[in-house]
Amino acid sequence: PQDIYYISSRTRTDMDFANELREQIKSRNEKKKILEELQIYDPKIEDIIVDGINIEVYLKGVDKPLPIQALGAGSFTVLEMASIFGREKIKNIFIDEIEDGLHIQSMEIIAKYLSKTMEQKPDLQLFITTHSTEIIKLITKHQTDKNIVSAYRIYNKNEKTQVVEYNEDLLDTLEEGWEIR
Repeated sequence: PQDIYYISSRTRTDMDFANELREQIKSRNEKKKILEELQIYDPKIEDIIVDGINIEVYLKGVDKPLPIQALGAGSFTVLEMASIFGREKIKNIFIDEIEDGLHIQSMEIIAKYLSKTMEQKPDLQLFITTHSTEIIKLITKHQTDKNIVSAYRIYNKNEKTQVVEYNEDLLDTLEEGWEIR
């Protein structure tokens, strides 16, 4: 279906996606949407351009464009999310192992970005898988509406799939620094 998009470590390195992204940036309307999304992530980003096969950004106070990769591992993940979040038709986004390849500081920035995005786009549903309690802690820390995030732990026990919903109290204990197993 066209209202669903899947993001994974594979799509982040997929050449078809990279080509599609470059085409989106070349389109004035699409570029504007992507740029607005990127500015939620980092307000210092003034512009995004395609130079040959490279995607580059202009930052406030910097004379030359920088390759998007120069902003860190999280930047390309956010660029991919920004290119998808700006599409009005997409209502469900699945992000597999969002923490993959991210430094803890990038996780904090992405958690803030996701929280802002979820608040601004109430029709958008994100389904995020992770092995990282840190990213769960950070997302719950930055949400202003406690009803936005639901967290579940899915595991196998005695050859049966078990699902545990983390209620608000459990999410609060994560915020306080407790680890839940």
